[in-house]
Amino acid sequence: MLKTRLITALILSAFVGLMLLFATPFWWQALIAITVFGMAYEWAGFAKEKSRWVKLSWGLGVLTTLLLLKYFQVIEVMFTGLAFSSVGLMIVLVAFYQRRRGALLVSNKFLLFLLAVIILNAFYYSASYMQILFPPSILLVSLLVIWSVDTGAYFAGKKFGKHKLAIFVSPGKTWEGVLGGAILSYPVALLGLVIVEPDISISIYLLAFLLSVIGVLSVFGDLFESVLKRQVNMKDSGYILPGHGGLIDRLDSLLLAMPLFLVLWQWVSVK
Repeated sequence: MLKTRLITALILSAFVGLMLLFATPFWWQALIAITVFGMAYEWAGFAKEKSRWVKLSWGLGVLTTLLLLKYFQVIEVMFTGLAFSSVGLMIVLVAFYQRRRGALLVSNKFLLFLLAVIILNAFYYSASYMQILFPPSILLVSLLVIWSVDTGAYFAGKKFGKHKLAIFVSPGKTWEGVLGGAILSYPVALLGLVIVEPDISISIYLLAFLLSVIGVLSVFGDLFESVLKRQVNMKDSGYILPGHGGLIDRLDSLLLAMPLFLVLWQWVSVK
């Protein structure tokens, strides 16, 4: 299983890296749109949908909202609100689920679809604009921060983990793991910024700290998916990625982090 997981991760990393470096904005946005369609397809499973056609309709429904926002050219005006709504919903729902000790939280299919529309739209537009507005190195540094949090949390949690972070949501996660992720992510962010030398309006030390904070907050993306899966006793959101499960299983942290990364980089970048 570990070998399969590593092979899949290497192939995906190489593919995304090549797309990031060489793809035109059109093809990058097409890749993100296909990814969002796949995640919406998996999301229907959180509503206990079994039919492949119904799941396809969820994917098409979310893609339709993407196209409508693009057609009416309103996303530039409303993106910040959409980003913080997406992030806020994930954090609040995780907190409520933990507080209610694992009681059923969101079962209405329309509300689950609405969550998919908000969260996946925020992810699509943030991932798209990160590639359009900034050099590839900016997005790469941001992704490295997320991966360093995951890596630090895994090893610190395995070695030192004792105090549960959210036992009713994800029993395996610990506060020690989160601390380990935070500790590793800061030097990774700082080193990345030193190498990239972005044109920014604040010190690289403060920016590295803010990137690290977003990296730590991305844990809530993982916890949010755990809430949705626990409500329907689901192990993985899908099976498209050998060793990893589904697309949401692999990208759950980025669902929360990517909108915040875009807002942060827009704020600190010298116009």
